[in-house]
Order: sequence, then C-alpha cells, then structure tokens
Amino acid sequence: MLLKKIFIIVLSICFALPLFSEGDAERVLKSSVSPEKGNVGQQFSYTLSIAGRDLEGVKIILPVKGEYYPESSSDKKAGEKKNKEQVEDKGVPLYIINSAVKDESESDGLKQVTVIVDLTCYRTGVHQLPEIIITDSDGVRLGYSIPAVTIEELNKEGRPEDIEPPVELSGNYTRLVVLILAVLAAGIAGLFIFRYFRNRKKRISVPEIKQTPLQFFMAEIERLKLIECINEGSVNDYVFGISITFRRFISMELGFDAAEMTTGEISSIIKKYLRNGSAFAAEIVKIMEAWDLSKFAEFTLSKELLLINYRSTIEAAERLHEIRRSADGQP
Repeated sequence: MLLKKIFIIVLSICFALPLFSEGDAERVLKSSVSPEKGNVGQQFSYTLSIAGRDLEGVKIILPVKGEYYPESSSDKKAGEKKNKEQVEDKGVPLYIINSAVKDESESDGLKQVTVIVDLTCYRTGVHQLPEIIITDSDGVRLGYSIPAVTIEELNKEGRPEDIEPPVELSGNYTRLVVLILAVLAAGIAGLFIFRYFRNRKKRISVPEIKQTPLQFFMAEIERLKLIECINEGSVNDYVFGISITFRRFISMELGFDAAEMTTGEISSIIKKYLRNGSAFAAEIVKIMEAWDLSKFAEFTLSKELLLINYRSTIEAAERLHEIRRSADGQP
C-alpha cells in the first residue's frame, strides 16, 4: 500500500514538472562579448538577448553609465556604501560603461529584447562583466552565463624601446657630413621623380571615371552575390558582407570612417549630418542591429527576414544618397 502511494506521488510530480517549466523553456537567453580578449583601454561590446513568445512582465535593468571599481574584501564583508574618498583611493577603474541600449523586435509571434553595452576595460586580468538584471512577471531573477574578458598588458616584459644615443658633435664630423649628403641626394632624387611624373601626367590624358557611393554599393553587393548567400542559407557570409559594404558606403557618402564604429555611434553621427533625420537614422540603426544580433547574439535570422533586410538596406542607401544630393544642390 505504501509503495503504491509513493508511485502515485512520483508519477504526479513527473506530470507536473513540464507545466511549471513550460514558460521558462520558451525563453532563450544568450550572452556574448566581442572581442573576448584585448588590451588595457580597449572597447568591448557586451550583448545579451532574450527571446520567446511570451515576454510580458519581463523587466530588464540596464547598467548605469560610469566608472566601476573592484570591490575589496572589506567592502564585501561589511556591505557598506563607498564614499568619495574610498573610490579615489582605488585609483584605476576596473571598467567604464560608455553606453547601454535596449532594442525590442518581433517576428512571426517571436519577441526578442536585445541589450548592447559598450564598455572600456582598464585593469589587466580576467574579469567577469557586470550582470544585466532580468526578472520575470513574478519578480524572480532570470539567470544566464555572464561572459568574461581577458585584458592583457601592451608591454608585458616592460622592456624599453631601443633608443639611439644622441650624436656627439665633437669627433663625429664624418657621420654628420654623410648624413647631410644623404639628405641632399634624397631631395634631388625626389625633385626629379616629381618632375617626371608631373610631365608624364601632362602627356597622358586619361579620362577620370567617377563612381558615386551608391554605384559603388550596388556594384559591391552584386560582386559579393549577397542574394545568393541568402538563398543558399549562408547567413554569416551575408551578414558580414552587407555590414562591411554598407559601412563603407556610409563612409563615402557622409565623409567619416564608419568601419570601426558601433551601431550606436553611427546613429549619433547620422543624426548630426541629416537635419530632421532622427526617424531615418532610427531605420538605419534597426537594419544594422539585425546584423549585430546575428553576429554577436548568434541569433539565426530566417530567409524571409534576410530578404526583407536586404531590400531595406538597398532602399536606405538610395534614400540616403538622394538626401545628400539634395543637400548639396545636385539634380
């Protein structure tokens, strides 16, 4: 009789477990940092995404911008608040959070919230990044694997650079004369080379082929065969190719280097370049964040979403080109 009761209880628990875990199983949390290793003073992009069909009640608390210092053992035991003098005594911060942004998107009933934190690290060693607090509708904190970064010294051995001692004027006239003659010879050779190419340029008249930034962009996406990458399921090739090509287009169109900038930095500059262009800048950021989501959060976009992103990118490039032409007074 006792064994029968135990069997019924165990069986009831087994049937009840899926009911309790169903809500959590529908939520997927992913975190990453890029790059995972760097040097002191280098910027890192820390990404966290949560996806699911029911994210109602899920709250995300973004990290506060500013300097963060490592906690000492006494701080951890006492749990006291740090005053200004304690912070100053610690000197170099562990890291500085430059910005923290949150983006929400939805596709085919699947909702996703992505948090991107831009931070700079200043202490060597392996450091765990700050936890981004996520709670469900009941206020229960949702845990995830917090990434860590490895910060290395620029000059680990501490060896000084080889410095040549200053030239002594007394007793070293030969070297000084040779140096002067070498400078004169280099100047004469440079003059002849300059005159040669100047005259050659006058003799040979080659028609200059001008290519607009938009023409360059369209030629590049054709050369990279990005539409074929989408049809073949090569998501990484598409995302990498379209991201690099669009950043080069923006650099050519607006006159600044967007290759090494984050999506948030590019958005801020576009708003300055375009009057009343906040809405359009937001559209461009939404397009680029889809690439960041695929690269950093490892979220695989469907073929339909990739095709929409492809067409939206071309339309954004054409619109940005027209805005710039109108601003310059070109027909």
